Amino acid sequence: MPVELPGGRLDFRILGPLEVCADGQRVHVGSRRQRALLAMLLLRANKFVAFDDLVEVIWGDSTPVHPRAAVHTCVTRLRNALDGVVIEGGADGYRIVLDEQAVDLCRFDSALAAARAAGDREAEVLGQALSLWRGEPLAGVASDYLQRHEVSRLTELRLRVLERKLELDLAAGGHDVVVPQLQVLTAEHPLRERFWALLVTALYRCGRQADALAAYATVRQHLVDELGVEPGQELRQAHQRVLAGEEASGWQVECQLPIDVSDFTNRDDELSQVIEVLRPGDGVPIVAVTGPPGMGKSALAVRAAHRLIADYPDGQWFLRLDGAGAARDPGNLLTEALRNAGVDRAAVPDRVDERSTLLRSRLAGRKVLLVLDDAGSAEQVAPLLPGRPGSAVLVTSRSDLVGLSALYGANRLSLQPLSARHARDLVARIAGSERCEQDEAASVELTELCGRLPLALRIAAANLASRPGLRISHYAADLRTGDRLGKLSTRGDSGIAVRAAFDVSFAALWQTDQRAFSLLGVVPGADFSSAGAAALFGCPIEDAVGILDRLVAANLLESPGTDRFRFHDLIRVYAADRAQEYDSAEAFERLAEWYLHTTHAAVTKSVATLYISRLGPPPGIVPLVFQDDDVAVSWLETERLNYLAVIEYAAVHGPVRFTWQLTDAARPDLQHQYHQAELEHAAELGLSCARTTGDRRGEAMMLLALGALKAITARFDGSVTDLKECRRIAVELSETGIQATALLSLATALGAWGFPLESASAAEEGLELVENGAEQGEGRRLAALHILGNAYVDMGRIAETVRSLRAAIQQLPDTAPMMSRMVIHIDLGRALREAGEYDEAIVHFQSVLTSAMAPLVAVDECRIGLAGVYIEKGELEPALQYATAGHESAKKRGYPRHEATSSVTIGRIHLATGQAALALEHFRHSYRIAQGKNPFVEVEALAGIAVCSGTVEPAAEAVDLARRRGMRLYEAKALTALAQVLLGQGRLRDARETVGQAIEMHRQFGCVPGQKQAFAVVAPMKGK
Repeated sequence: MPVELPGGRLDFRILGPLEVCADGQRVHVGSRRQRALLAMLLLRANKFVAFDDLVEVIWGDSTPVHPRAAVHTCVTRLRNALDGVVIEGGADGYRIVLDEQAVDLCRFDSALAAARAAGDREAEVLGQALSLWRGEPLAGVASDYLQRHEVSRLTELRLRVLERKLELDLAAGGHDVVVPQLQVLTAEHPLRERFWALLVTALYRCGRQADALAAYATVRQHLVDELGVEPGQELRQAHQRVLAGEEASGWQVECQLPIDVSDFTNRDDELSQVIEVLRPGDGVPIVAVTGPPGMGKSALAVRAAHRLIADYPDGQWFLRLDGAGAARDPGNLLTEALRNAGVDRAAVPDRVDERSTLLRSRLAGRKVLLVLDDAGSAEQVAPLLPGRPGSAVLVTSRSDLVGLSALYGANRLSLQPLSARHARDLVARIAGSERCEQDEAASVELTELCGRLPLALRIAAANLASRPGLRISHYAADLRTGDRLGKLSTRGDSGIAVRAAFDVSFAALWQTDQRAFSLLGVVPGADFSSAGAAALFGCPIEDAVGILDRLVAANLLESPGTDRFRFHDLIRVYAADRAQEYDSAEAFERLAEWYLHTTHAAVTKSVATLYISRLGPPPGIVPLVFQDDDVAVSWLETERLNYLAVIEYAAVHGPVRFTWQLTDAARPDLQHQYHQAELEHAAELGLSCARTTGDRRGEAMMLLALGALKAITARFDGSVTDLKECRRIAVELSETGIQATALLSLATALGAWGFPLESASAAEEGLELVENGAEQGEGRRLAALHILGNAYVDMGRIAETVRSLRAAIQQLPDTAPMMSRMVIHIDLGRALREAGEYDEAIVHFQSVLTSAMAPLVAVDECRIGLAGVYIEKGELEPALQYATAGHESAKKRGYPRHEATSSVTIGRIHLATGQAALALEHFRHSYRIAQGKNPFVEVEALAGIAVCSGTVEPAAEAVDLARRRGMRLYEAKALTALAQVLLGQGRLRDARETVGQAIEMHRQFGCVPGQKQAFAVVAPMKGK
């Protein structure tokens, strides 16, 4: 009996002509377009249908001038026609909201699910499901789109259910009942072999052997005439049974293996592994080949089974378990296996456990290979397992079948996408090797567009083979745009398609998991964590973990590491398509909020508080909390590409505020880890979006980011322009925090450009704002001390700097980020080196290198600074080790500023060991990098070049540059070098005058190593 509806509600019928009934009376739907609209909404009941899809359903190729308005008008008229029916509008489409039991298709799906669990009542429940059909689905609905995509799908679904129902009826002894039905069906579907196989068997069991043979002859002629092929395995076996005059009474060798594809390739290692395990031995070998849909599991299993025929001479059985769809009941599978084992139908026990026991008894002492294709679970497989050695079992499944390994010792083999080379070889075998060689780059791109998934590769290659005039590059370009999954199908056969394979796995998921899987399609990053997924789903993390585990078990997700998850490329495309049916926009906003606030938490904990915006998570968003600095830095390293992807996605799809908010939150991380190109791109995006939407605070934040970045990358004019504009907007908005940060960033830029006096002035102004109550004052105060420390040392105010930084370290709060502590220690180490306090300087530098953060962040500056201390101590071996390590790290990270500094330091070491030529190489290399970009290194490099070459001009140029910029400490160092060169040229008077200036300046600054170097120049002058 069909499922009854509660009285008084509307009944929507699409399994036949489209009808809407109320209390048994038909309701007029409206025009042709309204009927097409209603049909599409009912097919996706309670799920949003995108505007583009609705336009194609209603108008086809005749798209109206204003499609959205036209759809809205059509929806309004449909609402008026169906008074009381709720049709909701969303961001990108509409959905009909109703009780799914009011739609006959939904009732049909529910009945199929009930049939899978009905056991011996499966045939009865399937009959109830089939009674819902009233003819061709959606008859009378004029829509080419629905006819192409939906009618054929629904028709195929009905035929498969009908096949299963007739198979069950025949197994239950109803051969005389099914013959008339099968005669009608074979007439309607003359090329559908399953119906003919059932008819041949039913006629034979009715005692009509001649009619059975005639039926076989008829279908064979049809197949030869229409398709040029012979009947398939199942139909041939039915014919052979008729010819042999037997009906499975007693054992007979059954070879049921499907055809072994001739172009099977590139799974040699996996094939060898399967065959090796399945060779007969002491126990019952079991291999489970698992993987996502389309990975080639069945093809591998069939190839291995054919190779093992000689090892299992008593039979090679092939049972389809249909685990990814309407999974077959173990009782029915056991009946099929027992019939293969020669058990008469009447002798098959009623209970599943008794059937399983009988099968084990029949297999005992025999050598049979059981291939169980498309298993749904270990529970479905377990009753079919042999009990004694001799036989073997080869299982394929989209699920991971962990239980089969845990309980029965199965060897699991998880198939992965083909390698790039093997994927290309597969395409070449089918489409033609010469063709691929002529378009090699496009061939490689095609394999990547197919995700190197065997099913997708075969379909793409078959499409190319059927169109020999089509260039591979043109086909790849077509796949690159539009509906890639839709195009990865064979023409005229909707069942051979990547999307169809994925649809089966999707349909087997719980509704909660279907939504979660689909929403994961909007995750823009390469992978994600359970916490990020929980934010996306809008659920507790415990629930998210369970969902992710089930999706991994279903091989729809991969888990490459602890709490890391990712998609196969084509499955990601499929999930993104599905996401349109759910609350994907809201889900992405939740995910972006989570990334924003977790990035904020990680940066605040580990890096600095200087540049962070005012943030507070909205209700329902639970960012991670970091107890340790190294954990926070590790999270940032893991998620960096992902939060950058969120920024990119938000710029295109919205909400655009995340472009500047997340960039601002992540800026300290990107700066400290030298990801300058990524930061600039994100900040440019954020600035563009902020200006487009008129968000002045966002504009100021991005100008701040760009100004600071340009200072680091030696684009000082642009840096000053951006920072001044940022400060102007901050004053306009009364944003004292941004204003203070702009001043401190300007001070950093001026300091890096070699204007320490101006840098100190800007930093002092920023510090004054902080002391007067600017927000996040403690973080900005530390930044001001850092900038002032560098500027004062460059100006020669060494003792003052040491006192100030020592006090700062003592006053650092316990909550200060580790990165802020490290920066202050490096600054103090540098100041102590110039003051001649070498041992204390080493302590501060080493505290940075031995911190828990050192392995996680760039410490090039610290290594170079430590090398400088050891040079002054005369310990050149450790100096060279530290300088070389800093140099190699800076080159690897692509940070020229530190590469130039380390090269100068290495040059000083070689000069001290008498290797002037080698030293000169390093000084020149450093000068080439620093010229016009880093005046401090430029001065040191020129001084080194002068000493090594014995020429005055570079030293004089260094003195002039330092003097013009107010770099007094570097002026004194350059004067020392100039005096040394003058002395070497015999210009004693000039040398004495010059070195005297240097000694006086160094004495005034309190620079101990400077005085030492100057006095070393004086020593040879004594007595002259």
